[in-house]
Amino acid sequence: MNCELCKSHEFKYTCPRCNIKYCSLDCYKSENHSQCSEAFYKECVVNELKNRKDDPEDKKRVMDMLQRIENEEDFEDIDSDDSFEGDLGDRLDGIDLNNADAVWDKLTKDEKEEFKSIVYNGEIENIVEPVDLWWKQKLDVKPVVDIEVNEKELNGIIEKCPNVLDNIKDFSKISTKKPAQCITYNIANIIGTYCYIYRFYNADHNSYELEATNNFISICDNLKANVNYDSLTLAVDSIVLNCHNSNLQADLNTKNALIEDVQDIFDGPTVNSNQYLLSALSDIINLFEHARHKYKQSKTRHKSNKNSKTFSLEFPANVESSQSYPELSNQTHFTGCVKKLEFYLSFLRHSYNSSEWKIDVV
Repeated sequence: MNCELCKSHEFKYTCPRCNIKYCSLDCYKSENHSQCSEAFYKECVVNELKNRKDDPEDKKRVMDMLQRIENEEDFEDIDSDDSFEGDLGDRLDGIDLNNADAVWDKLTKDEKEEFKSIVYNGEIENIVEPVDLWWKQKLDVKPVVDIEVNEKELNGIIEKCPNVLDNIKDFSKISTKKPAQCITYNIANIIGTYCYIYRFYNADHNSYELEATNNFISICDNLKANVNYDSLTLAVDSIVLNCHNSNLQADLNTKNALIEDVQDIFDGPTVNSNQYLLSALSDIINLFEHARHKYKQSKTRHKSNKNSKTFSLEFPANVESSQSYPELSNQTHFTGCVKKLEFYLSFLRHSYNSSEWKIDVV
């Protein structure tokens, strides 16, 4: 089968967003595919404008960004109608900055073009600030006399973690056999994938539950193909390789960061703590369950763009359909993935201890 973009060469990859077949990075970045390849950054812009709280600092950042666009306008067009639009601050006075369409309507033609340029060339990454990684918190243990201080600090750390699911099944009721040693590294493959997805979506993975879950399964071979691992390095190498195959950005720095992330989560906030492992697995299961619900809704919901506003038309969100998320289309396999995650969560809650199930970088 040939590439669906250039029509000339045999396809090698499949886009995880739109499922189109393509042969090279050039085709992936081509104009025919630009609407999809830049979709994530477009969605970041939409969320930046639509989902902000009524906070003066947030509004100031939006204003600063838009003012920058105005300052970078092409002054060769000074004779155009745009020159009579007035100062940007005056035009946005009284406008709800949470309303992306209202803001968009107040921009001049040149400002809109500059805004789109920032999205298309990737500069939007400099606007969306990276979040703190919750698993990087470590308890600075005080002397025994300060045990209450330690407990207070630990509780503060736990509050910043994803909530651990309630009613986790007793592992002894799920399995009467001791798991193979590879279970630790299989979990490492899943945890590493979680860290990649968390970073990729800037901690906003739950806002893109369908896409994030689809990408999660596509790069996590333990879930996708039941692959077993016997080292942390192999478990993470698999993630990086699958990212390349799915045209998701990953390099040596990504690998090193993920290895460190996995070790941090296994180490926990303090010695002999599985808190981070339980929080991560719980967050993954919540993501998958939300995706399951959203996927079922998307199969019966028919959307129309007839009433879309101008900004929404310029930066459309992904179409929610079964064709867009192939990893979710097989619901039997998807359910099996969730069951496996629940199995791992039960093991971590009731049977895991760091001394017996130690992970090593090999």
